[in-house]
Amino acid sequence: MNIKVICSIRNAKIPKSIDDFSFQGFQVFLYEQKEFSKFITDRLRKDAGDINLKEFIDAPYFSCFMEVKDEAELIRLSNQALSVLSNLSTLLWFAKDCSVDLGYMYFFNEEACLCRLRMTVVSNSSGEYKEIELTKEDLQIAANVFNIIKQKGGVLHQKEVKQIINKNKPTITDSSYHYSNYNEHNRIIRALSFLNIARSNSFMPFKIALYIAVFECLFNTSPSEITYKIAQRAALYIGGDSETKLKNFEIVEGAYDTRSKFFHGQKLDNTKQSKDTLSNESKSVDDLLRQILTKIIFEDYDLFAKNDDNDKELVKYLKGMMFNK
Repeated sequence: MNIKVICSIRNAKIPKSIDDFSFQGFQVFLYEQKEFSKFITDRLRKDAGDINLKEFIDAPYFSCFMEVKDEAELIRLSNQALSVLSNLSTLLWFAKDCSVDLGYMYFFNEEACLCRLRMTVVSNSSGEYKEIELTKEDLQIAANVFNIIKQKGGVLHQKEVKQIINKNKPTITDSSYHYSNYNEHNRIIRALSFLNIARSNSFMPFKIALYIAVFECLFNTSPSEITYKIAQRAALYIGGDSETKLKNFEIVEGAYDTRSKFFHGQKLDNTKQSKDTLSNESKSVDDLLRQILTKIIFEDYDLFAKNDDNDKELVKYLKGMMFNK
């Protein structure tokens, strides 16, 4: 049977001029109410309700068609489709600091309707949920990162997860992290996992603490002098003049102090009492991580993805940065 798939995109504005972007069979659409009403079925309108369908009117959404044999295949393919679009929306972070996320995802025809809903939502670096404009270039950056990770054999979301199926209500899917073997992932995938968890939390001290875990996934190779070593390696990896390196070193060092005091139940420094101050620190850390992960993904993936039990080449590279001009 032929199934129509639509998935709303939250906290994003996409110009109507973007009509030729496709990703893994999905295309981006932006329809006015009359145009959207042309292809929705009575079954979808009944099961989804007008309130939920408003997410698709005058707002961007992904859409595609798929051919399925039976209900079992529909459930399997819906899980894969949700994973694909979850990856794309997650990787939009590489294009810009945002809180873009997926909304309702419907699989429907005249006889059936299945709803999927991702159970986590992401915030921007300030812990806010704000609408932001996306360009075709932004979407392509996310797609390019996805393709590189996929080609290298990385897994962002596990395919096999526990599901609670109700044909007329959203399908509840447990977090894929519950079913993944942490040790099987390389340091890049572990870093992206911590990044996703950080973005799904809006409480600033916790978000900053989780950002530090991303740095450690990437640059930690031994248990000694971790704070200084991670801050130094992050600054040297991005490079720049001495002023830039010092600034980036201090960004990581300051975030480490926030993480340490928060996780040990201590009060934060007086200079970090306000939400604005913590928000600025979080944004600085977020921006630095975006630069670092972008460089790693596009230039040094193989180096950072080596097995941790045999990372002598990475250690040599990281130590060598201290002696580069």
